[in-house]
Amino acid sequence: MSACSAPTEPLDCCVDDAGDVLIEARGNEPFWNLTVFETRVELNRLSEEQQRFAWQQNDDGHYQLFISHGSGAVGSATFEEKVCRDSMTGMPYPKTAIVKLGEDSYHGCAGDPSELLTPGEWQITHVKGKDIAANVDVSINFGVNGEAFGNSGCNRFVGHYSYTGENFQLNQLASTRMACPSTQMDTETEVLEALGDVVLFDVNEDGALHLITHSGEYLRAILK
Repeated sequence: MSACSAPTEPLDCCVDDAGDVLIEARGNEPFWNLTVFETRVELNRLSEEQQRFAWQQNDDGHYQLFISHGSGAVGSATFEEKVCRDSMTGMPYPKTAIVKLGEDSYHGCAGDPSELLTPGEWQITHVKGKDIAANVDVSINFGVNGEAFGNSGCNRFVGHYSYTGENFQLNQLASTRMACPSTQMDTETEVLEALGDVVLFDVNEDGALHLITHSGEYLRAILK
């Protein structure tokens, strides 16, 4: 049986096996979430019964939604490559989502927040509002499996990152113990202290990463 991605074919939407998740979206006021599977789309709205749709992708990021084969589209889901921040928690997501169903329209965020962290190595340029000295190398990398590692100014460090819908943390940070000149050591102390206090991250319009601490101070980083 073909998947529901070809709703013009004689299909029954949707087969029991939904297949892999392709993308997820969510929003607030009212609370809703939408999941695009290989074989169907599922839309959940607060206090309403789940709805399932066949889908057809017209172009990158735009999906038409159908009740069944042979019928016209009843809605659409569009995912734009633009950073979106959850309106309640501030957590950033890599895509902005707009779901339209009849006369109703829902706006929210989509994708996995970790996609914003893992495109490459980040050069940390500021810590707690101060520029990092030009001759001090401070960097951080985020792996797809939750690992974090980098250079804190003198020594290498390793650890893990984790996040929920409301916060972001760097955990179990450990570093080597090589001695360096005082400028590097002072920078390292500030960097490791700040990394251990991170509770949120954000990505600015210029692409800079901010690792934000509990007190609202942050480390600023740019992709190398």
